[in-house]
Amino acid sequence: MIQAGVNVSANVHGGSYVYLAPGAKINENLTIADHVIVGSNCVVTHSVEYEGCTVAGVPAKKISDKGFYR
Repeated sequence: MIQAGVNVSANVHGGSYVYLAPGAKINENLTIADHVIVGSNCVVTHSVEYEGCTVAGVPAKKISDKGFYR
């Protein structure tokens, strides 16, 4: 799910059930694991390898073990 104002650069690979909150920015050549929440106005500069987690901040880092599940 991609919200408003999200910027995704080239060559980004996202897993299943990834939530990109409003204003998130994803740099190029990254991989985002399954069931990940990317927080609002977050800047992801490294691949997110942990499944089922939440990342936030500038630069993004893991803040929770609760991910995006339907």
